[in-house]
Amino acid sequence: MPRNQIGDTVSGEVRRPPNQVGNRRVGPISGAEVPPKQVRDRTPVSVPPPSKQRKDQSVRTVSGGAALPTQVGGRTPVCRRSKKDYRVYLNQLPGRPDVDISTKLDAVQLKELNVRHALYRLKYYQLSQNVPEDKLCYDKLKEDYPPSRLEKESFFKCYEEDGKLGWSFHPDYCQLAGLEDYQRLVPRNYGGYEYVDWDEYHKEFNSYEIEQEYVKYCEELSKKLKWMEAYVLKEQTSLMRGMILTRGTYQAMKIATDFLKIHANLAFSGFYEWFKSMAFDVTNYKEFDVLYYETWQRCNQEVSNVPWSSEQLSNH
Repeated sequence: MPRNQIGDTVSGEVRRPPNQVGNRRVGPISGAEVPPKQVRDRTPVSVPPPSKQRKDQSVRTVSGGAALPTQVGGRTPVCRRSKKDYRVYLNQLPGRPDVDISTKLDAVQLKELNVRHALYRLKYYQLSQNVPEDKLCYDKLKEDYPPSRLEKESFFKCYEEDGKLGWSFHPDYCQLAGLEDYQRLVPRNYGGYEYVDWDEYHKEFNSYEIEQEYVKYCEELSKKLKWMEAYVLKEQTSLMRGMILTRGTYQAMKIATDFLKIHANLAFSGFYEWFKSMAFDVTNYKEFDVLYYETWQRCNQEVSNVPWSSEQLSNH
């Protein structure tokens, strides 16, 4: 499918950001998830390699294929994953893409950008008012709203300022020539709690393609690291907790090697943000599973005990 991202003025279609994963909210720009971008200068978390397993330790397997040694004789269990495997995974990950944040737009480029962004704001606002999309062709809007008219309307920036769009084009990023329009988009952080690390989120300048892979990467973490849920509520020594996190980190790096655009910083950040989100959900919501199941059983039992007449059954 041809790329149809924000800034492609040929077709006038706007690329919509992917949906967010975990405990993050969906931005109203398109109903798709926007995963949090990472800080540009974030250094990968250093994870010490586990020591070798002693001969007097047995190994037990937990769900998800993760092998954790069982504590024997009061000694602390260690992980069997080697530092060599870990480094092999890291070396397979791509480098971090370079983003030019020094070159500025000239006056002509800035005027073209303002016109383009104004039409995007207008189109998405009208979509929110249930105007059919086939009536909002970019070329038709461009014809109906020449630059002079857009300038009188202040390029429809009012739609961003009053929160009608749920997103905005960051004014500082609109000065940078090396960015695509998608990289200039910033979701509104309603009340300051809508997104995690919002102040740092938009400094990464990830492309749309990278964030699509990031969403899929987080989905794989949820599937293949499900075994870690069993350890969240258990009492652990700090060494045992560190061993579990190390094992999870190594497995997360292995998962990241299946993606072409997930670099090491993104893989580390994705894993630790997923882990914090998972731990929060397990701690606060896991107990509700039993409650919901018991409620369903009671409701089902009450319904099954109702003496339905043949006439009532025919009406249902």
